[in-house]
Amino acid sequence: VETYVNPENLSHVANITGDDKYRKLAVHYLLDREWFDPLAAGIDVLPEKHAYSHTVALGSGAQAYLNLGDAKYLRALTNAWRFLEPQRFASGGWAPEEQFVHLGQGKLAESLKTSKAHFETPCGSYADMKLARYLIRLTGRPEYGDGLERTLYNTMLATRLPNSDGDYPYYSDYGAGAEKRYYHRKWPCCSGTLVQGVADYVLNAYFHDDDALLVNLFVASEVAWKRAGGTVAIVQATDYPAADTVRLTVREPGDGRFALKLRIPAWAKGATLRVNGKSENAPPGELATVRSRWQAGDTIDLVVPQPLRTVAIDADNPKLAALMRGAVMYVGLNPWEGIGEQPVHLPGSLSPLSSSGQAYRTVVAGRDLVFVPYFTVDTQRYN
Repeated sequence: VETYVNPENLSHVANITGDDKYRKLAVHYLLDREWFDPLAAGIDVLPEKHAYSHTVALGSGAQAYLNLGDAKYLRALTNAWRFLEPQRFASGGWAPEEQFVHLGQGKLAESLKTSKAHFETPCGSYADMKLARYLIRLTGRPEYGDGLERTLYNTMLATRLPNSDGDYPYYSDYGAGAEKRYYHRKWPCCSGTLVQGVADYVLNAYFHDDDALLVNLFVASEVAWKRAGGTVAIVQATDYPAADTVRLTVREPGDGRFALKLRIPAWAKGATLRVNGKSENAPPGELATVRSRWQAGDTIDLVVPQPLRTVAIDADNPKLAALMRGAVMYVGLNPWEGIGEQPVHLPGSLSPLSSSGQAYRTVVAGRDLVFVPYFTVDTQRYN
Protein backbone atom coordinates (compact mmCIF):
# COMPACT_ATOMS: atom_id res chain seq x y z
CA VAL A 1 0.00 0.00 0.00
CA GLU A 2 3.01 2.33 0.24
CA THR A 3 3.05 3.60 -3.33
CA TYR A 4 4.89 6.88 -2.79
CA VAL A 5 8.30 5.52 -3.91
CA ASN A 6 6.90 3.92 -7.06
CA PRO A 7 7.42 7.00 -9.27
CA GLU A 8 11.08 7.27 -8.28
CA ASN A 9 11.79 3.60 -8.93
CA LEU A 10 9.71 3.47 -12.13
CA SER A 11 11.62 6.50 -13.43
CA HIS A 12 14.87 4.59 -12.88
CA VAL A 13 13.43 1.58 -14.72
CA ALA A 14 12.34 3.81 -17.61
CA ASN A 15 15.83 5.30 -17.89
CA ILE A 16 17.49 1.87 -17.75
CA THR A 17 15.17 0.15 -20.25
CA GLY A 18 14.22 3.07 -22.47
CA ASP A 19 10.60 1.91 -22.29
CA ASP A 20 8.29 4.90 -21.88
CA LYS A 21 5.46 2.82 -20.37
CA TYR A 22 7.33 2.89 -17.06
CA ARG A 23 7.61 6.66 -17.17
CA LYS A 24 3.86 6.95 -17.79
CA LEU A 25 3.19 4.65 -14.84
CA ALA A 26 5.50 6.79 -12.71
CA VAL A 27 3.43 9.86 -13.55
CA HIS A 28 0.25 7.95 -12.65
CA TYR A 29 1.51 7.37 -9.09
CA LEU A 30 2.74 10.93 -8.36
CA LEU A 31 1.04 12.58 -5.36
CA ASP A 32 0.38 15.84 -7.19
CA ARG A 33 -2.95 17.01 -5.77
CA GLU A 34 -2.29 16.38 -2.07
CA TRP A 35 1.47 16.91 -1.94
CA PHE A 36 3.49 18.35 -4.82
CA ASP A 37 0.99 20.97 -6.04
CA PRO A 38 0.45 22.69 -2.67
CA LEU A 39 4.16 22.49 -1.80
CA ALA A 40 5.08 24.05 -5.13
CA ALA A 41 2.59 26.84 -4.38
CA GLY A 42 4.32 27.54 -1.05
CA ILE A 43 1.62 25.98 1.15
CA ASP A 44 2.85 24.12 4.24
CA VAL A 45 0.86 20.89 4.17
CA LEU A 46 3.25 18.94 6.43
CA PRO A 47 1.30 18.97 9.75
CA GLU A 48 -0.52 15.69 10.50
CA LYS A 49 1.03 13.94 7.49
CA HIS A 50 2.77 10.60 8.03
CA ALA A 51 6.31 11.91 8.00
CA TYR A 52 8.42 9.15 6.47
CA SER A 53 5.89 8.38 3.71
CA HIS A 54 5.72 11.95 2.50
CA THR A 55 9.40 12.76 2.89
CA VAL A 56 10.54 9.73 0.93
CA ALA A 57 7.91 10.64 -1.70
CA LEU A 58 9.94 13.78 -2.40
CA GLY A 59 12.47 11.55 -4.15
CA SER A 60 9.72 10.75 -6.63
CA GLY A 61 9.29 14.48 -7.16
CA ALA A 62 13.01 14.82 -7.85
CA GLN A 63 12.82 12.17 -10.53
CA ALA A 64 9.72 13.82 -11.96
CA TYR A 65 11.70 17.06 -12.28
CA LEU A 66 14.66 15.28 -13.91
CA ASN A 67 12.51 13.30 -16.33
CA LEU A 68 9.62 15.66 -17.09
CA GLY A 69 11.42 19.00 -16.75
CA ASP A 70 8.50 20.51 -14.79
CA ALA A 71 9.92 23.16 -12.43
CA LYS A 72 7.02 22.75 -10.00
CA TYR A 73 8.65 19.62 -8.64
CA LEU A 74 11.88 21.43 -7.82
CA ARG A 75 9.85 24.19 -6.15
CA ALA A 76 8.05 21.52 -4.14
CA LEU A 77 11.33 20.04 -2.95
CA THR A 78 12.91 23.33 -1.92
CA ASN A 79 9.73 24.46 -0.14
CA ALA A 80 9.41 21.09 1.62
CA TRP A 81 12.95 21.49 2.98
CA ARG A 82 12.11 25.01 4.17
CA PHE A 83 8.97 23.74 5.93
CA LEU A 84 10.93 20.83 7.43
CA GLU A 85 13.49 23.04 9.17
CA PRO A 86 11.26 24.23 12.07
CA GLN A 87 9.96 20.65 12.44
CA ARG A 88 13.41 19.32 13.35
CA PHE A 89 14.93 18.32 16.63
CA ALA A 90 18.59 19.31 17.08
CA SER A 91 19.57 15.88 15.72
CA GLY A 92 18.00 16.64 12.35
CA GLY A 93 15.21 14.15 13.05
CA TRP A 94 11.53 15.04 12.96
CA ALA A 95 7.96 13.90 13.60
CA PRO A 96 7.22 12.42 17.04
CA GLU A 97 4.92 9.41 16.70
CA GLU A 98 5.67 9.56 12.95
CA GLN A 99 3.57 12.69 12.34
CA PHE A 100 4.61 16.21 11.43
CA VAL A 101 3.37 18.64 14.07
CA HIS A 102 1.55 21.96 13.92
CA LEU A 103 4.08 24.76 14.44
CA GLY A 104 3.79 27.57 16.97
CA GLN A 105 2.13 25.37 19.59
CA GLY A 106 5.19 23.94 21.36
CA LYS A 107 4.38 20.45 20.10
CA LEU A 108 7.99 19.30 19.75
CA ALA A 109 8.77 20.31 23.32
CA GLU A 110 5.55 18.71 24.56
CA SER A 111 6.46 15.44 22.85
CA LEU A 112 9.58 15.06 25.01
CA LYS A 113 7.30 14.22 27.94
CA THR A 114 4.63 12.24 26.11
CA SER A 115 6.52 10.02 23.66
CA LYS A 116 9.51 7.69 23.34
CA ALA A 117 9.16 7.66 19.53
CA HIS A 118 10.53 11.01 18.42
CA PHE A 119 12.09 10.04 15.09
CA GLU A 120 11.55 6.94 12.95
CA THR A 121 15.29 6.77 12.62
CA PRO A 122 16.57 4.46 9.86
CA CYS A 123 13.56 5.10 7.61
CA GLY A 124 13.47 8.83 8.31
CA SER A 125 17.24 9.22 7.94
CA TYR A 126 17.18 7.41 4.62
CA ALA A 127 14.42 9.70 3.32
CA ASP A 128 15.97 12.87 4.73
CA MET A 129 19.44 12.26 3.33
CA LYS A 130 18.02 11.24 -0.03
CA LEU A 131 16.12 14.54 -0.19
CA ALA A 132 19.24 16.49 0.78
CA ARG A 133 21.29 14.64 -1.83
CA TYR A 134 18.80 15.44 -4.59
CA LEU A 135 18.73 19.11 -3.56
CA ILE A 136 22.53 19.35 -3.55
CA ARG A 137 22.57 17.76 -6.98
CA LEU A 138 19.85 20.02 -8.38
CA THR A 139 20.85 23.34 -6.77
CA GLY A 140 24.44 23.07 -5.51
CA ARG A 141 23.43 24.95 -2.36
CA PRO A 142 25.50 24.31 0.80
CA GLU A 143 22.62 24.46 3.31
CA TYR A 144 21.43 21.08 2.09
CA GLY A 145 24.88 19.65 2.78
CA ASP A 146 24.75 21.14 6.28
CA GLY A 147 21.44 19.39 6.85
CA LEU A 148 22.62 16.08 5.43
CA GLU A 149 25.70 16.13 7.67
CA ARG A 150 23.64 16.84 10.79
CA THR A 151 21.22 14.01 10.04
CA LEU A 152 24.03 11.59 9.20
CA TYR A 153 25.96 12.03 12.46
CA ASN A 154 23.04 12.28 14.87
CA THR A 155 20.55 9.77 13.50
CA MET A 156 21.87 7.10 11.13
CA LEU A 157 25.36 6.95 12.66
CA ALA A 158 23.89 7.33 16.16
CA THR A 159 21.39 4.52 15.97
CA ARG A 160 21.93 1.38 18.02
CA LEU A 161 23.56 -1.48 16.14
CA PRO A 162 21.21 -4.37 15.33
CA ASN A 163 21.97 -7.93 16.34
CA SER A 164 21.89 -11.11 14.25
CA ASP A 165 18.52 -12.23 15.59
CA GLY A 166 16.32 -9.52 14.07
CA ASP A 167 16.47 -7.02 16.92
CA TYR A 168 16.68 -3.62 15.25
CA PRO A 169 16.54 0.03 16.23
CA TYR A 170 13.48 1.93 15.10
CA TYR A 171 12.85 5.16 17.04
CA SER A 172 15.21 7.74 18.53
CA ASP A 173 14.17 8.89 22.00
CA TYR A 174 15.04 12.49 22.88
CA GLY A 175 13.14 12.63 26.17
CA ALA A 176 14.38 12.60 29.76
CA GLY A 177 16.33 9.55 30.94
CA ALA A 178 16.20 8.09 27.45
CA GLU A 179 17.74 4.87 26.13
CA LYS A 180 18.45 3.48 22.68
CA ARG A 181 15.96 0.62 22.47
CA TYR A 182 15.16 -2.07 19.95
CA TYR A 183 11.74 -2.21 18.33
CA HIS A 184 9.29 -4.57 20.07
CA ARG A 185 9.08 -6.84 17.01
CA LYS A 186 11.93 -8.46 15.12
CA TRP A 187 12.93 -7.40 11.61
CA PRO A 188 10.83 -4.21 11.40
CA CYS A 189 10.64 -2.12 8.25
CA CYS A 190 13.53 0.02 9.43
CA SER A 191 15.82 -3.01 9.15
CA GLY A 192 15.62 -2.58 5.37
CA THR A 193 16.17 1.16 5.25
CA LEU A 194 19.07 0.92 7.71
CA VAL A 195 20.90 -1.24 5.15
CA GLN A 196 19.96 1.12 2.32
CA GLY A 197 21.04 4.19 4.26
CA VAL A 198 24.42 2.72 5.13
CA ALA A 199 24.97 1.68 1.50
CA ASP A 200 24.26 5.29 0.49
CA TYR A 201 26.99 6.82 2.70
CA VAL A 202 29.48 7.17 -0.15
CA LEU A 203 26.97 8.99 -2.34
CA ASN A 204 26.95 11.92 0.10
CA ALA A 205 30.63 12.84 0.14
CA TYR A 206 31.37 14.28 -3.32
CA PHE A 207 29.43 15.81 -6.21
CA HIS A 208 30.53 17.25 -9.53
CA ASP A 209 29.45 19.07 -12.64
CA ASP A 210 31.55 19.40 -15.82
CA ASP A 211 33.85 21.99 -14.27
CA ALA A 212 34.05 21.49 -10.51
CA LEU A 213 34.32 18.86 -7.80
CA LEU A 214 32.27 19.60 -4.68
CA VAL A 215 33.56 18.30 -1.34
CA ASN A 216 30.38 17.93 0.71
CA LEU A 217 31.48 15.76 3.66
CA PHE A 218 34.73 15.89 5.60
CA VAL A 219 35.69 12.24 5.83
CA ALA A 220 38.89 10.26 5.28
CA SER A 221 38.42 9.07 1.70
CA GLU A 222 39.68 8.96 -1.86
CA VAL A 223 37.73 10.07 -4.90
CA ALA A 224 38.37 9.45 -8.60
CA TRP A 225 36.59 11.78 -11.01
CA LYS A 226 36.63 10.67 -14.64
CA ARG A 227 36.28 13.65 -16.95
CA ALA A 228 37.12 14.77 -20.47
CA GLY A 229 40.35 16.42 -19.32
CA GLY A 230 41.60 13.20 -17.73
CA THR A 231 40.94 11.45 -14.45
CA VAL A 232 41.26 13.55 -11.30
CA ALA A 233 42.10 11.70 -8.06
CA ILE A 234 42.05 13.42 -4.68
CA VAL A 235 42.81 12.05 -1.22
CA GLN A 236 41.10 13.53 1.84
CA ALA A 237 42.75 13.06 5.24
CA THR A 238 40.92 14.09 8.42
CA ASP A 239 39.82 12.99 11.89
CA TYR A 240 36.73 15.23 11.66
CA PRO A 241 34.51 15.70 13.63
CA ALA A 242 36.85 14.92 16.53
CA ALA A 243 39.39 17.27 14.89
CA ASP A 244 38.86 20.54 13.03
CA THR A 245 41.44 20.05 10.26
CA VAL A 246 40.99 18.64 6.77
CA ARG A 247 43.70 18.15 4.15
CA LEU A 248 43.01 17.40 0.49
CA THR A 249 45.90 16.28 -1.71
CA VAL A 250 45.75 16.11 -5.50
CA ARG A 251 47.11 12.70 -6.48
CA GLU A 252 46.17 12.82 -10.17
CA PRO A 253 45.36 16.21 -11.73
CA GLY A 254 44.09 15.22 -15.18
CA ASP A 255 44.67 18.31 -17.30
CA GLY A 256 44.67 20.41 -14.11
CA ARG A 257 41.82 22.60 -15.33
CA PHE A 258 39.04 22.24 -12.78
CA ALA A 259 37.64 23.97 -9.73
CA LEU A 260 37.30 22.63 -6.20
CA LYS A 261 34.31 23.66 -4.09
CA LEU A 262 34.36 23.06 -0.35
CA ARG A 263 31.22 23.32 1.78
CA ILE A 264 31.83 25.74 4.67
CA PRO A 265 29.13 25.00 7.27
CA ALA A 266 27.00 27.94 8.37
CA TRP A 267 28.09 27.44 12.00
CA ALA A 268 31.84 27.39 11.12
CA LYS A 269 32.65 31.02 11.91
CA GLY A 270 36.35 31.71 11.44
CA ALA A 271 37.01 28.84 9.02
CA THR A 272 40.33 29.13 7.19
CA LEU A 273 41.40 27.76 3.83
CA ARG A 274 44.92 27.54 2.39
CA VAL A 275 45.92 26.26 -1.05
CA ASN A 276 49.60 25.30 -1.17
CA GLY A 277 50.02 27.57 1.85
CA LYS A 278 48.23 30.57 0.30
CA SER A 279 45.10 31.84 2.08
CA GLU A 280 41.73 31.74 0.29
CA ASN A 281 38.28 32.96 1.33
CA ALA A 282 36.17 30.52 3.36
CA PRO A 283 32.87 32.28 4.18
CA PRO A 284 30.53 30.30 6.48
CA GLY A 285 27.34 29.12 4.86
CA GLU A 286 28.84 29.20 1.37
CA LEU A 287 30.86 27.07 -1.01
CA ALA A 288 34.51 28.12 -1.02
CA THR A 289 35.59 27.86 -4.66
CA VAL A 290 39.27 27.58 -5.56
CA ARG A 291 40.68 27.44 -9.06
CA SER A 292 44.22 26.64 -10.06
CA ARG A 293 46.26 24.85 -12.68
CA TRP A 294 46.39 21.82 -10.42
CA GLN A 295 49.41 19.58 -10.24
CA ALA A 296 50.06 16.29 -8.46
CA GLY A 297 50.97 16.96 -4.84
CA ASP A 298 49.02 20.23 -4.49
CA THR A 299 47.39 20.57 -1.07
CA ILE A 300 44.26 22.24 0.24
CA ASP A 301 44.11 22.73 4.01
CA LEU A 302 40.78 23.59 5.63
CA VAL A 303 40.21 24.36 9.29
CA VAL A 304 36.55 24.03 10.35
CA PRO A 305 36.06 25.49 13.85
CA GLN A 306 33.38 23.58 15.76
CA PRO A 307 32.24 25.89 18.54
CA LEU A 308 29.97 24.67 21.30
CA ARG A 309 26.50 26.18 21.02
CA THR A 310 22.91 25.41 21.90
CA VAL A 311 19.91 24.86 19.65
CA ALA A 312 16.47 25.56 21.11
CA ILE A 313 13.78 22.97 20.45
CA ASP A 314 11.37 25.61 19.15
CA ALA A 315 10.64 29.34 19.35
CA ASP A 316 8.13 28.78 22.17
CA ASN A 317 10.72 27.14 24.45
CA PRO A 318 14.01 29.00 23.90
CA LYS A 319 15.63 27.66 27.09
CA LEU A 320 14.87 24.02 26.32
CA ALA A 321 17.92 23.36 24.21
CA ALA A 322 20.35 20.73 22.95
CA LEU A 323 24.11 21.06 23.10
CA MET A 324 25.91 21.02 19.76
CA ARG A 325 29.56 21.00 18.73
CA GLY A 326 29.65 21.76 15.05
CA ALA A 327 27.23 19.36 13.38
CA VAL A 328 27.26 16.90 16.29
CA MET A 329 24.60 16.73 19.01
CA TYR A 330 25.85 16.03 22.56
CA VAL A 331 23.89 14.42 25.40
CA GLY A 332 24.34 14.26 29.18
CA LEU A 333 25.16 10.74 30.33
CA ASN A 334 23.44 8.88 33.18
CA PRO A 335 21.07 11.68 34.22
CA TRP A 336 19.48 11.62 37.65
CA GLU A 337 15.82 12.01 38.53
CA GLY A 338 14.71 15.63 38.38
CA ILE A 339 17.58 16.92 36.27
CA GLY A 340 15.07 18.31 33.79
CA GLU A 341 13.94 20.87 36.37
CA GLN A 342 17.49 22.00 37.22
CA PRO A 343 19.04 24.75 35.09
CA VAL A 344 22.25 23.87 33.24
CA HIS A 345 24.28 26.82 31.96
CA LEU A 346 25.32 25.79 28.46
CA PRO A 347 27.74 26.01 26.88
CA GLY A 348 29.54 28.45 29.20
CA SER A 349 29.88 26.13 32.21
CA LEU A 350 31.47 23.27 30.26
CA SER A 351 35.11 22.27 30.52
CA PRO A 352 36.75 19.67 28.25
CA LEU A 353 37.61 16.29 29.73
CA SER A 354 40.12 15.52 26.98
CA SER A 355 41.96 17.27 24.17
CA SER A 356 39.83 15.46 21.56
CA GLY A 357 36.73 17.60 22.14
CA GLN A 358 34.68 14.44 22.51
CA ALA A 359 33.67 14.88 26.18
CA TYR A 360 32.79 17.85 28.39
CA ARG A 361 31.95 18.21 32.08
CA THR A 362 29.82 20.59 34.07
CA VAL A 363 28.46 20.65 37.62
CA VAL A 364 24.70 20.76 38.19
CA ALA A 365 23.39 21.12 41.75
CA GLY A 366 26.69 19.77 43.08
CA ARG A 367 26.78 16.74 40.74
CA ASP A 368 29.01 16.06 37.75
CA LEU A 369 27.29 15.84 34.39
CA VAL A 370 29.33 14.63 31.41
CA PHE A 371 28.35 15.39 27.81
CA VAL A 372 29.45 13.16 24.91
CA PRO A 373 28.46 12.91 21.23
CA TYR A 374 25.13 11.16 20.87
CA PHE A 375 26.64 8.80 18.31
CA THR A 376 29.03 7.40 20.94
CA VAL A 377 26.20 6.33 23.28
CA ASP A 378 25.38 2.61 23.32
CA THR A 379 23.17 1.36 26.17
CA GLN A 380 23.70 4.20 28.65
CA ARG A 381 20.85 6.46 29.66
CA TYR A 382 21.05 10.07 28.47
CA ASN A 383 19.33 13.45 28.45
